[in-house]
Amino acid sequence: MAVQVRSLSFQKKIMIDSIQHFSHLTGAPVYQFTGRKGLLKDGCTIVYQGIYLVLYNVSEINQQRLNWTLAHEIGHIYLEHQTDGALQEVEAHAFASHLLVPGIVLNALQNEGAALTKESVSSIFSISLTAAEKRLATFQKRPDIPFSEEERQLLRAYQPLIDQYTQQQSFCSKVDSPIYAEENAAMIEKMTLHWLYDGI
Repeated sequence: MAVQVRSLSFQKKIMIDSIQHFSHLTGAPVYQFTGRKGLLKDGCTIVYQGIYLVLYNVSEINQQRLNWTLAHEIGHIYLEHQTDGALQEVEAHAFASHLLVPGIVLNALQNEGAALTKESVSSIFSISLTAAEKRLATFQKRPDIPFSEEERQLLRAYQPLIDQYTQQQSFCSKVDSPIYAEENAAMIEKMTLHWLYDGI
């Protein structure tokens, strides 16, 4: 179900590249973007003539973190941040969490009986356990507000995956404990022996 930020279409002029590739193309040293002491580990955004260039550090990032980093940087762009202070970082993280884990989808999963744990949310949306835990905390605190038409369209796009996940979860919960009664013991033993010695 994970949103892949690199595959999204944007209303703004946004390009995404690795710091290493951009450094190779421009001849600028990598440390110019990462800092001599590695101060910038994940990513950054450069604005040039109305184009936003989101750069990410290939050497420091796995796929989950890359996706989060890109969503975070897109958040800075759409929130029109001019500085990179603590408040802007919190806002960009909130943007990323709502982009990658839409509230209406969590709501639908919950309504269909899915167990929303940090592990399940991490798995479903391909985010870290820490990010999943924080997103669940904000989801559970939210007031019950009506969803917009855009969110309902998003839900329709997610619905087949929601159905697939909840059906899979419901099937697994049915087979958690094996059905084994005394009256079935002889039949199971006979089937096992038949399987072992079939064709001998």
